[in-house]
Amino acid sequence: LCLVGSSYKDIDIVKSLEYFNKAVSFFEKHNDSQALGNVYHEIGSIYEKTQQIDKALEYFNKSLEISEKRNDKWTTLANYLGLEGTYYKNKNYKLSEEFRNKYIAISKELGKEEELGLMYAAFGHRYEDADKNEAEKYLLLSSSILEKFKSNKSLKSLFFNYHTLGYMYYEKKDFNKAL
Repeated sequence: LCLVGSSYKDIDIVKSLEYFNKAVSFFEKHNDSQALGNVYHEIGSIYEKTQQIDKALEYFNKSLEISEKRNDKWTTLANYLGLEGTYYKNKNYKLSEEFRNKYIAISKELGKEEELGLMYAAFGHRYEDADKNEAEKYLLLSSSILEKFKSNKSLKSLFFNYHTLGYMYYEKKDFNKAL
């Protein structure tokens, strides 16, 4: 049910939700809290994607409650990221920052350095137009981490970090840093 729901996520949201809701019923019936938490997260991400903020928050929080109760740090991490992005899109920057900081703390605890570098890049690019200082802070953090890794995704992210930073420095007429 979950695989079918996932396969429809990008092509038919109604059908995707239909299968995920069937999965919720199945996992509730079989008392599988781990799977139920994962399905709630998937439903939350669909609602976030479709800008149904209240529903997204409802399902991310349901998933978070289960993952924290089970001490499942990986799903908790995913929920922090989902909540961070949903609050940001809803312009609730204080709560967005709170969940971003929780995400960063657990990522560090789990030793997920490359993923943390990639997320710092995402945060930096998000702030590109709104807050240049925050953008610079996150892009520099990201770059300092990603320079240690040689995966395609890290190298690609590094390229975009440096491109963005160069352009930001150029706009500030700080040509030495822009180079």
